[in-house]
Amino acid sequence: MDGHSVDRHSVDGHSSDTGSAHLVELSHGTLHHSTHLAGPTDAVVSLSRAALARLADEPSALDALLADRTVVVHEGRQEAIAELLDLLVTFDLFFPVIEP
Repeated sequence: MDGHSVDRHSVDGHSSDTGSAHLVELSHGTLHHSTHLAGPTDAVVSLSRAALARLADEPSALDALLADRTVVVHEGRQEAIAELLDLLVTFDLFFPVIEP
């Protein structure tokens, strides 16, 4: 995550396939996760684990997932999800992940 330019950004996520709730907050360059939802957030969304994995791999899929209601924004700003995804950083693996 490239969160150094963001003071605070938070999203409540509700898993549509497990029923669990998660708070993801980015503040002062640090990503936090909690299952204790507290305080106002930028958005409240529900999505499946498969949709979350797809968004992590392909953030540009957000519009399609919103259109077919795979991702549903219940409260807050829909743009907050795109803003959080825009902060994801990808990099090439330049070393072997598994050594024999």
